[in-house]
Amino acid sequence: MQDRLFRALLRLLPEEFRSAYARDMETTFRTERRSASGRVSLSLWLLTLADIARHAPAEHLDILRRDGRLAIRTLVARPLSTAAALVTLAIAIGANVAMYAVVNTVLLSPLPYRDADALVTVRETRSGGDPSNLGYLTFLDLKAQTRTVTTLIAASQSTATLTDRGQDAERVNAMRASRDYFTLLGVTPTLGREFTAAEDQPGEARRVVILSDAIWRRRFHADPTVIERTIDISGIPFRIVGVLPVGPAAIFASSADSHLAPHRNRPPPS
Repeated sequence: MQDRLFRALLRLLPEEFRSAYARDMETTFRTERRSASGRVSLSLWLLTLADIARHAPAEHLDILRRDGRLAIRTLVARPLSTAAALVTLAIAIGANVAMYAVVNTVLLSPLPYRDADALVTVRETRSGGDPSNLGYLTFLDLKAQTRTVTTLIAASQSTATLTDRGQDAERVNAMRASRDYFTLLGVTPTLGREFTAAEDQPGEARRVVILSDAIWRRRFHADPTVIERTIDISGIPFRIVGVLPVGPAAIFASSADSHLAPHRNRPPPS
């Protein structure tokens, strides 16, 4: 039994060290154990444990150091193979990081909105066709008749060309959104206000925009007096009414145009 226990302790030492010295150590330990008894035997075990605890880390570190020097010499001697291995390793690590970032964003992390698990998208499907966006008039009918949702909004994502005061034109992400869009998502402008009910109606009054924080800082140098300034978006003048907190770079326009994609928010369970 004691011999098996001693051999188990020897497994804490590196295999290379055991191959060279394990048999001699077992013979020495067996001889000393036979000549010991009582307190002497206990002292022998304590000394053995202390000796292994002292030498095992040092031996592992020494082998690691020698293997590291050998690996470095091998890599230096074959620079082309080393470069190919490093490039392959970098590509593999980059691909794994990118894949994890996508999976984490799409599947693991919750959406950065209030009550994100209650947000759903409503689309229109014709018989035998694929789902498509709702027309704006259909959205108005749904909003007037629905009784099963707390909030129903319409939004349509696209791009637009932004120009202002002699600056170079810039293609930016844009979104048309109806009133309560930011309220639904739990986002409050840091400057200005949200869209109003009047700005959901066709006409000149609806030509207002809310800027993202990124565009506000990049194009307008974080100017707090930007509210009520008129800017040109795709050849049409729009009035700035708000600036959003830090988030994606985009502009948001209030619009009653057709082909907006409505979303709805399910009411919380009673």
